[in-house]
Amino acid sequence: MGYDAKKDLSYRDREPIEDPNPFVPATKPQLNYIQILANDLELSENTRDVHIASIIKRPFKWIDGMLSKGEASNVIGKFKEWKDAQRDAKRNLNA
Repeated sequence: MGYDAKKDLSYRDREPIEDPNPFVPATKPQLNYIQILANDLELSENTRDVHIASIIKRPFKWIDGMLSKGEASNVIGKFKEWKDAQRDAKRNLNA
């Protein structure tokens, strides 16, 4: 069985393979909720961005960065965890 040039070129006729993990941007409500939680936690813009970058494990700036829906969900989860811990700490001080 020798070299078959037609087999090598046949890939051009196939449908492109879709990315199994396409980037799906965060929704407006997710982004708004992140802002609300950041405000509740009294985070400056810079501190908020640093925390988001550490949560999503990549560089991030709110102004030019995009979050995926999954990343936004992770950020919301972590910020809610911190907010609950902050609330519980305040309760313990007042007890």
